[in-house]
Order: sequence, then structure tokens, then C-alpha cells
Amino acid sequence: MVAGLGIFARMAGLWSGQAAQTPLGSFPELAMDFRAADAHWLFGRVDLDAQNSLRYGFAVEDLPDGPTLVYRNGGYFQGVLRDTTTVLMDCDEDAGVYHFCAQSNACLYVDGGCIQENGGCPFIDALFTFESPTQLVFNAHVNGQEHLIWTATREEKRTLPVPFPQDATPVAASADWPSLPELAATVSWASPLANPTDVWVILSDMPCATGSCTPSRTLLTLAPAGSTTATLTFQQIHAGSYDANALVDLAGSFETTLVPSAGDLISVPPDQTIAVPSSGEGTASLAADYTYP
Repeated sequence: MVAGLGIFARMAGLWSGQAAQTPLGSFPELAMDFRAADAHWLFGRVDLDAQNSLRYGFAVEDLPDGPTLVYRNGGYFQGVLRDTTTVLMDCDEDAGVYHFCAQSNACLYVDGGCIQENGGCPFIDALFTFESPTQLVFNAHVNGQEHLIWTATREEKRTLPVPFPQDATPVAASADWPSLPELAATVSWASPLANPTDVWVILSDMPCATGSCTPSRTLLTLAPAGSTTATLTFQQIHAGSYDANALVDLAGSFETTLVPSAGDLISVPPDQTIAVPSSGEGTASLAADYTYP
């Protein structure tokens, strides 16, 4: 009789939309792919850049008041690793509204250490409102200040095992994030770079070469001048098959436009199929040999 379990089926999927009023500014598109990470966790992650990432997880935890649905927020913020757990305070399953707050004894983890917070909801107040099966508004406040408004559309649905969670045993409140594989993607190109240049790898469940897809995961690195390769490692990635594309951003505009510009190098063949193993680290090689016209 754990409240709020309907959020698992509602949240499963690839969501994308504008993220506004964040401490890092606004982002025209923030995409997160929520899938089952194991028998307990629904998980999604997005990497904004080398210093900033978000990872969201939902699970039933074993808390002092009994098994309780939690929403966990973590990742790097300006290079510092932070993890916070909030608990479900109230919900309306019929309306698709789920309200989470930080407990008075919740931990904010900074570089692996726990800093006790004692504000309860005034510390973190998070509200998920599913306006329809494909429309979500997520509004989070931290210390009473607006922290994020994410207005997202579910672009692709993900199928969860039924029932979910598959394992009815709640996870320990001190449990780590679910164990997920990694993917090391090496991008290569022919001519040494004249200047430091952004290199991107884009993974999707649908072909992206036409520009009509929503990426499941993207990753960016800055390749130094003179280099002809760059390796980008996706952490905490869901296992399975992906279409992969790489881009060497010689025009310097991809982060803003999200489409190639004249002179950029892109990988061939487009939408190369790669596989992420169920555990450990997978590898992929992408040759950025085509100059975008």
C-alpha cells in the first residue's frame, strides 16, 4: 500500500522540453530518458556539459515511517557532486500530481559527504504535474527560491515490467544509485584541429541524421588543438541498442542551434548502430569523415 506508484508508468519514456529559471540559466531543450535501471529504480540522466549533469531516480525506500516512494536528485553542479533524496508528501493519482519534499533529516551529499539539512519542504519542494500522458510540468524550489521549471513532452514511450517495481522489497535509504553500464565512444577525424573544438556524440532510439529525432543521451568534450581523436564516456547509461552520430563543431554553433553548420565534421555512416552491454563498459568508434555542406 505504497502511495504514488502510478508515477512509474507515467514517467517512463523519453521526455524533452525547455528548462527555465535554473541556476545555470535556461536551456531550450533538456531531454531525459527514463527507463527501468533494475527491479527497483526508474532512472534518467542528462549531461549538460563537462561540469554539470542531472540524474533523477524514483524508487520505494525503507524509511522510518515505512516503505515510501522517493524522488532522488543528483549529479554534478559546477563540478561538485550532489545527491539529495526527497520523499512523497502527497499525491493525486487521478490528476497525475506528485509532491515531494526533503525530509528534515535528509542528506545533501557533497563530494560523498553528508550535510544535514533541517528545513523540510522549505529546503526542497518538488512538484510533478502530468497534464496529459504526454505533457509534464516539473517545478522545483530550493530554500524557497525557484530552481527549475521543466515543461516537457514525452517523445517516446518506454515499457516497464508489470508490476513495477518488480521487487516489492524496498531499497535501503542509504543505498547507492543503481548500477548501470558505461559507454566509451571514440570519435576520429583526419586533419589535426587548428584550435580547441567541441566534439559531440548523440545517441538516440530513432535515426537522427535527418534532424527529426530527440536524443536519448548527448555528451560533449573539448578536444585540444592538434588532436585527431576524442573519447567520450557516457556514465550510467541504459543498456541496449542506439543510433549514434558524432559531430566535430568547427563552426562553434551546435550547442546553440542543435543542428550541424557548414564546415562541421559529422560521422559516417549516419546513425551507426552501437550496443551498450548490460554491465561493464562498452565501446564504439565513430569516424567524423564528412564535411557538412
